[in-house]
Amino acid sequence: GELFYPNKITIDASGNLYVADSSNNRVQKFDSSGSYVLQFGGFGTSDGQFIQPSAVAIDATDNIYVSESGNDRIQKFDTSGNYVSQFGSAGSENGQFSTPSGIAIDSNGDIVVSDLYNNRIQTFNSSGVFQSKVGSTGNQILQFNGPTGVEFGNTDKLYVVDNNNHRVQILSLNQVIMSPSEPTEVKALARDKSAEI
Repeated sequence: GELFYPNKITIDASGNLYVADSSNNRVQKFDSSGSYVLQFGGFGTSDGQFIQPSAVAIDATDNIYVSESGNDRIQKFDTSGNYVSQFGSAGSENGQFSTPSGIAIDSNGDIVVSDLYNNRIQTFNSSGVFQSKVGSTGNQILQFNGPTGVEFGNTDKLYVVDNNNHRVQILSLNQVIMSPSEPTEVKALARDKSAEI
């Protein structure tokens, strides 16, 4: 139950809380009262191990997806924390990452990852197959400077924390809805059970 530089969190349909416990190289699960339930992970590069897990997401069937800054990959686990599969590697080609820092899953089960140092957002299907990407380096619309977090709200609008541009960009079907400026750094987003940000 102890945490060491916890990063991003997510909540499942039952109200359980999952924490990317980054410097402990594990994911911890707590119930809706904050009581410890389980943990999985451990330092390393093997299946089911982590180097700096950065974010957690849950799909409609309670599979757990974890992005790793240190291993430049996404790992999938079942509801008990058992390793299932993984995708991604270090690089800048389609399906590769340079520090994946946020992860979210839409209503169709597609997986969206904020690719921090490649300054882009990548989309994968539920099997981890690359589908599309959006973004480049800069401060214009559909450009990013350190996208650190992603989250879906109502009607699958995608909210992207564009950290070093001090703003949140809101995307829908690869188009920007709005891109408000923010006076301070915003590093993470979360949504409640009604899908409000």
